[in-house]
Formats: sequence, structure tokens, C-alpha cells
Amino acid sequence: MLALGLLAVVLWGLGWAFGVPGRLRLLMLACLWFAVVLAHLLLPEAHPLRAATGGRAEPWLVLGGVAVLGLGYRLALISTGGRGRRNRWRRRGRARLGPWRCPRGPTRS
Repeated sequence: MLALGLLAVVLWGLGWAFGVPGRLRLLMLACLWFAVVLAHLLLPEAHPLRAATGGRAEPWLVLGGVAVLGLGYRLALISTGGRGRRNRWRRRGRARLGPWRCPRGPTRS
């Protein structure tokens, strides 16, 4: 598994060195992950490639699930403007003025 992690780092580094966009580098790593999971599901248990990558598909599926959760969280942050609640509260603060502010300036009695 260490060799596969090293391969992922090398692929990411080469993609960065050649100026490949980040989305394509993520797609490249996703293809590598898919190939490993597919190898675990199709190859027999005694196969050396399967043994070299951990022997079971479950850890790789969990890794994929964690990656999907992380990307989903990132998309949720992007859809809220990148700042989440803080940005939403700022917009609300501009829309309605609090009791400490007067929209037309101080009143004269």
C-alpha cells in the first residue's frame, strides 16, 4: 500500500509540474482508486497484486467514502459563498438595521 501511496504522490507531482489542472489530477487519482478497487473485486484472493495493495477492498471503499464526504462538504461550502454562516449573517445584517443604527441619521427633536 505504501508503493501505491507513493505512486499517487508521484502522479500528483507530475501533474503539477506539467501544469495539469487540479480537477484532472483529482480525476487521475480517482481512476487509480477505481483500478485498485476493481482489482480487489475481480482478482482471486491469492493474487500478488491484491496482496500488495492490502488484501481487501473494504479499506479502499472506506477511503472513497471519506473522499466523497469531503468533496460534498467542499461543495456545500462553495454553494454558501465560501464563508458559510458568517457570510449569511453579514448579508442579513446589511438587509435589516439593528436598533443601534438609524437609517437616515440622527433624529432631531
